[in-house]
Order: sequence, then structure tokens, then C-alpha cells
Amino acid sequence: MKAQPILAEEVSLSQGEALQAFQGSISAELLHAQYHWLTAESRRQKRTKTDLLTQALGLWIHRHPEERLTKARLFNVMRDAVGEFIVFTPSRETELGAKPERHLL
Repeated sequence: MKAQPILAEEVSLSQGEALQAFQGSISAELLHAQYHWLTAESRRQKRTKTDLLTQALGLWIHRHPEERLTKARLFNVMRDAVGEFIVFTPSRETELGAKPERHLL
């Protein structure tokens, strides 16, 4: 039986390797709205974009343990991770104690 070669794109990446591969193209690879949110959020929280991406990716990995983080999927995963991070990050209204909207049944 012949051994199947493993393509570089199929090799699982560590979180650090993924961030390093993604950092050079943050603005090009994130959706326009995600990049603007990331920029504003990094200013608001006084944290670097890389720090926020690290947290977003870590949370994504925790919520999706069955998914492999590969080079071929890296940019889609980072978009998904940032999208989920935006949804799960408290908004300024929440931090200011704004009342949630009431929905009628």
C-alpha cells in the first residue's frame, strides 16, 4: 500500500500558527464590516487587533472542537470566528446598563 502524501493545506495549525499566517492580511481577508468593528473595538478596549483575534479564535476553537484548523480553511475560519466574537461580545449599550428590548409574544 502506497502512503498518501499530506498536502500542506490539510495539516492542522496551532492557534499561534493560524494567527501568524493571518496577521499579514487582516484587512484584506476579514469582511469589511468585521474589519471596521475590529478596529473600533481595539480602540475602545485599548487592546491590539491581534489580541482580539487571538481571543476570537480561541473561543471559536472551544465552541467547534470537531473542526480542524487548516491552512486551506484559515481565512473562512477567521471570518467565522470574528463574526461569532462580534455576536458574543457585549455591546456598549449592554455595558452602560441599557434595558433589553421587550418582545411581545
